[in-house]
Amino acid sequence: MTLGEHIQELRKQRNLSQESLADKLNVSRQAVSKWETGLSNPDTKNLLLLAELFEISVNELVGAKHEDISTVCQEPKKRPRTFSHIIAAFMVILIAGTSIWLGVRWRSSAVSGGNETPGEYALCWAEDGSSKQHLEIGLQDGSFPWNTTLAGSDTSHTSGDMPGAEFHTVNCKDITIHYTRNIETGREAITSMTTVSPNHATTRGIKAGDTEIHLIAAYGDDLLIRPESYSSKDDFCMYNSLYAFSEQDDGYNFVVFYLLNGQVSGIKVQMAEDGGPAYYVDNINTFRLLNGKPDYSEKREPELDTLSKERKVYVALHTLLNYSLTEEDAFPHRNTIFTGLRFMDWPAYGRLGEAGKEAETIQELFDWIKAQETLTDNEIAGLQLALLSNLDGIYADMYSSVLCYAFLKEPAVFIECLNYDPDNAENSKKVVMMTVYGAAARSEDLERVEAVLQELIDCDALSDGAVPWAEEMLKRCAEPYGDAGH
Repeated sequence: MTLGEHIQELRKQRNLSQESLADKLNVSRQAVSKWETGLSNPDTKNLLLLAELFEISVNELVGAKHEDISTVCQEPKKRPRTFSHIIAAFMVILIAGTSIWLGVRWRSSAVSGGNETPGEYALCWAEDGSSKQHLEIGLQDGSFPWNTTLAGSDTSHTSGDMPGAEFHTVNCKDITIHYTRNIETGREAITSMTTVSPNHATTRGIKAGDTEIHLIAAYGDDLLIRPESYSSKDDFCMYNSLYAFSEQDDGYNFVVFYLLNGQVSGIKVQMAEDGGPAYYVDNINTFRLLNGKPDYSEKREPELDTLSKERKVYVALHTLLNYSLTEEDAFPHRNTIFTGLRFMDWPAYGRLGEAGKEAETIQELFDWIKAQETLTDNEIAGLQLALLSNLDGIYADMYSSVLCYAFLKEPAVFIECLNYDPDNAENSKKVVMMTVYGAAARSEDLERVEAVLQELIDCDALSDGAVPWAEEMLKRCAEPYGDAGH
């Protein structure tokens, strides 16, 4: 039994939840979860506190049986925390440490053609329609491919947070696997698996391509649902809703089903990330099922930040990305985006996407704008008014290419929009500078902008009020980086 499994067993014997144990130790619930799943070990202080709480010695807690330290650690249960105790506990960690790293409570079950029945957190398949194989998340026997016939490119990296571990990603034909490897012991543990292939199914037989009805029939009211959840361009599959399953006594490891228009588009089996539950009922975005349908009986209104302009734009964008909408159906979502730009808090918008990829989340929106075949007068005006927001630094640099695109798409409309509101002249000046700055990134774009501006002026294609703006922009092309103001 690993240290994590022992802590979990002792906790349950005393009818303590992870949260209750965490409160007694003055640590986070995530820390307790990490101990029990083997993702980290208690430090010396917490080993002593755990031993005292469970009324056993540190030796008994970690399962050490070394004669030279047993006499030191087997003290009376209510003992002062002296320096000698700390040294003894530290020695226990050194001696027992290699046997407790990543001691996940779900045992390895990577069996090729075996009779062992996989648990819930597994993917199953049959190679060439014959031998049945499966993999579960958690600690594995041996090395990749763990007694299966899987093969694929394996990349790895290390992290300063866990210097003793390697983090691997293997892209096989129909499945992508993330696993960790203990550098010292060589033990490996799968942390997540994803697939979009109908050849890989869960233990209950659900696979990509199955309908929502089949999914609910297989898992019933044990599922949680996020009826409005949208994929981004970096996700492994496209989806506009998702279901998550976890055993009732677990809640920290999940099988996640991603659905696109009522059909399973991808499956992910994952261990808890950072020790916390990946999905839980908040009755705002995530709900329980009741008789196979979302239970909205305790639905709560979202917090104000959930209704922010940033979130509305984010949801509108992913609705347009995920659905093939008619022009009429797409209009309100486009309108949400273009009218919301001026009110955006850009760092807040970036945080709506994947952690650590704020710039990529914002760039996704900018790329969508530049992919539009047509832009209306109001949409171009909305793009210009975006400079009234807190758009600066690298995000302003990124946005300058959007303005350049909009100008080249509809040059006459773009210049006329600069003249719409005399009270916003300062913003229009900034638009001129930013547009030219964006064009200057490529010499051919700058030359094209100059040629188009000159043609607009020579052909008398602009209103009297708009001509000075075209002339100002043409003048700016001679010094695109001069006094840009960002």
